[in-house]
Amino acid sequence: MNGRSVEIKPTADGHLISEQLGLRLEPHGSLLRVYDLQTGLIVPTRREKAEALILKAEAARRRADELAAEVARLRRYINRLRKRNGEQS
Repeated sequence: MNGRSVEIKPTADGHLISEQLGLRLEPHGSLLRVYDLQTGLIVPTRREKAEALILKAEAARRRADELAAEVARLRRYINRLRKRNGEQS
């Protein structure tokens, strides 16, 4: 407090709670996992954030490819209809 370090005593299950930071620190194997006290959710590591962004980007690319294929299919369909009706494209 007031710019000084304050010792945090572990809970009975070995967790550390920092009300000031709003975090719970929990040993997890060789890692110390950090949880948001308000939500109870794990605060992701940089690596986890990067992996999530890569997955989102890959999903967005797949969706863009699907949409491009659908646009191409619809263009072919429209061109066939125009030819059938004697229109020029």
